[in-house]
Amino acid sequence: SVNFLTVRVYGFSTMLDVSNESSHGFHAVLVTANVFQNCLPKLKQDVALNIALLDGFLRHPIRWYVSEVDYQMIELYWRLFGDPSCESAYLGMFKQVQFCMVNAAIQAEARHHPMSSVSDSIRLACAIDRQVDALVTWEPDHFTRNPEDHDQVSEHGFFDYHLSSEVFSEDADLEPVVKLDDSEATAEKPCIRIFSVRAFSQRLV
Repeated sequence: SVNFLTVRVYGFSTMLDVSNESSHGFHAVLVTANVFQNCLPKLKQDVALNIALLDGFLRHPIRWYVSEVDYQMIELYWRLFGDPSCESAYLGMFKQVQFCMVNAAIQAEARHHPMSSVSDSIRLACAIDRQVDALVTWEPDHFTRNPEDHDQVSEHGFFDYHLSSEVFSEDADLEPVVKLDDSEATAEKPCIRIFSVRAFSQRLV
């Protein structure tokens, strides 16, 4: 059977699936540091909803990942700004995440995805390396590459980040070892769906 937890905070309502079995289809997900940081009342006002959403993530049998840099940041922010009001969700989720080490291959992959923030390039490289189904952040716009991506985020709270049609080796220079033909390098090519936290929580129902 499926049980649901209704979260109503400051006029927003969503249903979170709190059963052990779910049909959402997410097996591996990378989250960014701000998923944790936005739960800290010493850094942000009106965090009750953010805490409830993070706590809802814990109720799903998903493999959670963060980049090595974010893992260290999450730990540091708790030591500096930790608060009893979010301890259960923050530390509970922190215990669940596995970090992706930022090695030479990750750094090289990140260079193929230039963004305004190097940290976001590293996060995407880690998501690719761990073959996740989704990347979840409070700032999905930081990963968009064109107006169409922005429109998708504005309308739906997510967009699909399509990966290159070239399959790279694990060498630091990431020389392509396979190139898909034109019939394969279309909508069927690999992609990572990048969600806002709120949109992702709604998909977990």
